[in-house]
Amino acid sequence: MLVLIFDDNLLTSASLLTQLQSAGHEAISASTVAEARRAVPRRPDAILINLMASSFEPPALIQQLLKEPAMHGAQVIGFCGHLDELRKTSALKAGCHHIISNAQAHKQLAVTLKGLGLGT
Repeated sequence: MLVLIFDDNLLTSASLLTQLQSAGHEAISASTVAEARRAVPRRPDAILINLMASSFEPPALIQQLLKEPAMHGAQVIGFCGHLDELRKTSALKAGCHHIISNAQAHKQLAVTLKGLGLGT
């Protein structure tokens, strides 16, 4: 499975990449859609977005990604604190397919993705 990660925190991105790679998945981190277009070898199966990012607007990014032909069909998964209803609602309205908690993203990402029907 190929997962594209959008997160403006380098430590978090590195942790997510390591988790996914340790579970046998391909993972690529990007900070812009243009960077993702250049870096991603094929359509990702999942796109993981930090909904708490401050260097980009997650809802706008979600909408832009869903319009990208190279990203068509990928499942968009946002993550944030479990009490942050405004960010969750905004992401879902923008077209996000799933919202997971920070704990699910940071401690059991591969298991969580499998539970969503992604990965093996």
